[in-house]
Amino acid sequence: MLLYLAFIGTCAACAIRPAAPAPPSCYAIATFYGKEGLINRQGEWVIEPKYKSLYFFNDRLLKVYAKTGDQEEAYLIDFEGKVVYAIPDSIKVWNEVFPGLFEAEIRIEKQPTKTGCINIKGKWVIAPQYDAMGDFSEGLVAVKRQGLWGFINDQGKEVIAPAHQQVEYFVNGLAMVKKAGLYGIINLQGGWEIPPVYQHIGRFVNGLAIAQKDSLYGLIDRQGKWAVPNRYPDISPQRVQGRLVVKDTTGKWGVMNEAGQWVLKPQYEYVQLLGANRAAVWQFTYPRRTALHFGRKRTLVALPSGKTIVFLNYDSFIYPFNQHGLAKILGDADLNWYKINDATQKSKPLPDRLTPRVHADDLEFGVYGLIDTMGNMVVATQYQFLSDFRGSVAIATPHAAYGWRYIRPDGSQIFAGHFAEARPFSQGWARVLAPADSLVFKRDKYGNRIPIPLPYYYGLQDREKMIDNRWGFINKKGEWMIKPRFDEVSDFYCIER
Repeated sequence: MLLYLAFIGTCAACAIRPAAPAPPSCYAIATFYGKEGLINRQGEWVIEPKYKSLYFFNDRLLKVYAKTGDQEEAYLIDFEGKVVYAIPDSIKVWNEVFPGLFEAEIRIEKQPTKTGCINIKGKWVIAPQYDAMGDFSEGLVAVKRQGLWGFINDQGKEVIAPAHQQVEYFVNGLAMVKKAGLYGIINLQGGWEIPPVYQHIGRFVNGLAIAQKDSLYGLIDRQGKWAVPNRYPDISPQRVQGRLVVKDTTGKWGVMNEAGQWVLKPQYEYVQLLGANRAAVWQFTYPRRTALHFGRKRTLVALPSGKTIVFLNYDSFIYPFNQHGLAKILGDADLNWYKINDATQKSKPLPDRLTPRVHADDLEFGVYGLIDTMGNMVVATQYQFLSDFRGSVAIATPHAAYGWRYIRPDGSQIFAGHFAEARPFSQGWARVLAPADSLVFKRDKYGNRIPIPLPYYYGLQDREKMIDNRWGFINKKGEWMIKPRFDEVSDFYCIER
C-alpha cells in the first residue's frame, strides 16, 4: 500500500508540473556573396540567401526586397520564407504601428503621399489620410494632418484631434506638446495637465523636469509648479543622480541638487558631471588671445567638496565614470601618452591645430585610455577606438585597420586574438571580421585577388578588409561558434515561441 501511494504521489506531481518553456528561436540576417538570407544559431540557412535586402519586421514577419533585372519587388514573409503579403508598387509598408497593423504610404492619383495602416492581408484598417505617423505608445499613435499633430487608437479613432505643432510620445500617461509656440503637457484624453506657457520643457526625471519661462530656467513638478524657481540663464540637460549643471546670473557654472541647493558653487567657465561624486571643471588661466584661442585649466574635482583630484591635460576629453569606476580619456594621437597625474603642468594654450575646436565636447579625436576616480591612469592612452564596457568587456584597437581585441577593465585581453573588426558581445556571442573559413577567388584586370563576387556596396577601405576576411561569431573564450564566411551578419534576434 505504501508503495502504491508513493507511486500515485509521484504521478500526481508529474501531472501538475508545468511544462518547461520552449527555448527562444534565434535568427540573424546574413549576407553571402551579395545576397541576404536568414541563419540560425547553428549557422544553417533557414532562408536561403537570395534577397537584395531583408529586415526583421516583427516577431512573425520579415520584410524582403527581391530584384530581377530592373524590377524590384517587396514582400512580407514568415520565418520559414513563405510569402504572406506581396506589397504592390503603389504602397510602401513601414514599421508595425499597432499589434498586427503596419504603417503604409500610398500615393493617391495626382495627390501627395498619405499614410494609414494595413493588416497582414493588405487591407486598409486605418484609411490613408495622414501626412505622417509617429511611434506607438500607451495605446496611441501620433498622426499629422494639415501641419498639426494629434493621436489615434488602433481603430483609427482620433482620440486627440490634430491641433498641436509638435508632440512627443506618451510616458506614464503624459506627453509634451507644442501649441502656439509654447510647450505644455497633456494626458491620454488630450486634456491639459500643464498648460502651454513654457518656452521649453525637458523630460521628467524623479518627478521633475527642466523648464524655461521668460527666458529663465528652473525645475517644475508634474503639476507645473516650480520646485526650483526659474531664475537661472541655463541648465544643462545632463542629470546624474539628482544633480544638475546650472549657470547663474554671473555667467558662471556650478552643480545644484533637485532641491535647488548648490552642491558646487557657481565659479567655473563650465562643469561636466562625470558621476555622482566627480566632475570636470573649466577655468580660464589668462585672457583669450583670439576668439578661438585661449588658455584654460581643466580639473577633476570631488563632489560636493570641490577638492582638486588632478589637473587634466588641455587637449584631453574625459567621459563619465562607468560601473567599474573608470572613465575613458581621449589623449593626443601625436603624443600617444598622457601623464595626467603631474599636477605641476604649466598652463599652455590649445595647439594651433585644435583652435577651431573651442569646446572640450568637440575634442573627440586622438587616442583613448582609462583613468580611475582618483585620476590614476589604469590603461594608457593608446587605442584609436575604445568602446564602452558591456559588463566587463570592451572593444579596443590601436589601429583603424587591424588589431581589434576584447579587453577587461584593467586593460588585459580576455583571450588572445586580434580581428580586422569586432562588435560587442550579445547573448554570449560576438560578431568579428577575420580570415575567411572558405572563399572562391578570381583575379581582376590588375592581377588583384578578389572574392566572387565582391559586393558593390563596400567602400575602398572596406573592400580591402573584405579581400580575405569574412564575418563570423565567437564566444567569450574566443572559440568559433560560427566560422567566418559571411559578407555581413547581424546580431541574433531571439523570439519567444
